[in-house]
Amino acid sequence: LYILPLCLAAWRIGLGACLAIAAIIAGIATSVALLVNHEISGPLSIVHFVLLTLMLGLVSAIVTSFRSRYDRDRDDASLDAMTGALNRKGFLARADAMLAQASVQRRALLLAFIDLDGFKSVNDRLGHAEGDRVLSQFSKGAMRELRRVDCFGRLGGDEFAVLTPLESESAAETHVGFIHRRFTDVLASTGHDVTCSVGALVILPDIGRPTAEWILEADRLMYVAKREGRNRVSIALADTSRPSLTPFVARQPAAATRRRAI
Repeated sequence: LYILPLCLAAWRIGLGACLAIAAIIAGIATSVALLVNHEISGPLSIVHFVLLTLMLGLVSAIVTSFRSRYDRDRDDASLDAMTGALNRKGFLARADAMLAQASVQRRALLLAFIDLDGFKSVNDRLGHAEGDRVLSQFSKGAMRELRRVDCFGRLGGDEFAVLTPLESESAAETHVGFIHRRFTDVLASTGHDVTCSVGALVILPDIGRPTAEWILEADRLMYVAKREGRNRVSIALADTSRPSLTPFVARQPAAATRRRAI
């Protein structure tokens, strides 16, 4: 009767706590055995307790080992092997969860679609190995600049995305400007003339659409930034029934924004 609950506990709370639970269960079982069977002596009860504890501990260790392997396989399946960022599947899964939570909390989110400017020339001139180094260095640097609550992923090629909670709707331009400047600095550290164009979408909590659809909208905004000269931010409010955002003026001369309705 106690093996199944112990296995469930091992799966959920880990080995350390389950070893303590195993010892408690063994102690209770030994006490019950002493009460039921008066022929069990003191030394025999100690042996019974130790053997039962070891058996339950072994079961806990096996279950937690399976859980660790399951978690590793799940994490590996959601990560991009080269950059260490979330892959497209992992990003969509986590972003959908963030959208659901933001809807409950009545909190706006900012989705930024990032495309690297000039990256193709690095691949063409210096080869894919150098291009991979740029992508890897950019991803690691970008993740260092973001908060733990932010969701960052590589969607494919030199396209990345960030989903981040906003303190308020009005903070969107300032926040995406911060992201653009920090990511531009990270790209500059690669030693190549590579910048980024960003399409940013402010998602309000009362619009129920999956992340994949929002990515398409943010992608369109990114191409607006590309057409206007690259190394820019194009930002829009997802809900056209609400007042539009105030214009954002980037601090870096190379960066600018354009606002339009989706």
